[in-house]
Amino acid sequence: MKDLLDREQVIEKKIRGLMVRGAASHPSFRSRVEALDRLYGPEVYPVLLYALSHLEFDSAKAKKHWAAIWEYRQEMRQKLGRNVDFRVAMLSYFLDISHKIRNPKIIEITIFHKTENGIYIDPLTGLHNYRFFQMTLEREVQRVKRYGTPLSLVVFDIDYFKQFNDRYGHLAGNRALVLVARALVSSVRDTDTVVRYGGEEFVAILPETTKTGALRVAERARRRVETGLVKISGGRSGVVTVSGGVAQFEVDGRTSEELIKKADRALYISKSRGKNMVTPYVVDRREFARVDASIVGRVAIRPGEQLLFHARNASENGLLFYTDRALAISSLVELNLTLPRRRRGLRCRAQVARIREVQGSKEFEVGVRIVEMPAGDKRLFHRYLDQALAEPKGSPAKHRKKARRPAAR
Repeated sequence: MKDLLDREQVIEKKIRGLMVRGAASHPSFRSRVEALDRLYGPEVYPVLLYALSHLEFDSAKAKKHWAAIWEYRQEMRQKLGRNVDFRVAMLSYFLDISHKIRNPKIIEITIFHKTENGIYIDPLTGLHNYRFFQMTLEREVQRVKRYGTPLSLVVFDIDYFKQFNDRYGHLAGNRALVLVARALVSSVRDTDTVVRYGGEEFVAILPETTKTGALRVAERARRRVETGLVKISGGRSGVVTVSGGVAQFEVDGRTSEELIKKADRALYISKSRGKNMVTPYVVDRREFARVDASIVGRVAIRPGEQLLFHARNASENGLLFYTDRALAISSLVELNLTLPRRRRGLRCRAQVARIREVQGSKEFEVGVRIVEMPAGDKRLFHRYLDQALAEPKGSPAKHRKKARRPAAR
């Protein structure tokens, strides 16, 4: 699936190059496009027709229209007795034959690209703006539906930005916006899109990225912002931080609107919990009951290093457990859970939500939110929680006993 998505992005660059060089008016235009077809497949045709007409087609329909336009062009040549540019034939075909265009507007393509950039670029930060964000997110959602690849969204907001502006002035505030923009761009790939969403809010669209991957990207960006310095008056420097919220398409929302809403909700949680952190969206329903858990396991804090833990309680959203070392707040960890009477461990990725040193002991109480868990493991985990909830409160069953600390091997 990654190859398909990468190929589509390469095709877009190739087609745009052909358009800017005026290849559509050249006799070899058809052979050039069909050479791209042999290299990259039929996805060339919807990209081409979108570039020329802004009409959306799937690959099969686009290829049929391509062939029909060339047949129609041949008829026009015979009737007019002269050569006919492909774009002229295409416009006439969509206007008069297939009726896909009602009110065409003709503009020279280099002028169009310059105008397009002016419309979609934020002049202060150099990032794309909200209008471009809307268009890009919809196109990425369509790619997800075609290829089944993951797509995540990160919403960032500068912490205490109004106070920063009031204290240091709007010129320093503008420098802070530029610093954040550069930190975000330097934290993502070329295929990702960072936009200034509005005011002090930014959004990163991350194709082919799961929620866990997006959390890592967002945390890297947060740290880069935190370590940056903003020049203020008198040769002094100030520091700004950002909070972030992460959501994944189809996991958290099935439309672009839902995805934005869930990422915004996660951002709100970051703000309410102290700011300067990144939070993934999880279903934060209080009716998810916590049960006393007989779960033990290991937490991987980095490659090759694992800590033993024993859980105090668990819910569908997370666990509260004890271990003998402090974990970094907001960090991502890999958990391997061992349920009672089960040999096979369950795996999940989680984010550290809170940590507290237990008085009078050498242990730390760690609360984590589950971010990802394989479907089969999730079913077993939920079944265990349901069984524990179903047992009477006075029952001495093992499920309701506090787990003992596992012996180190």
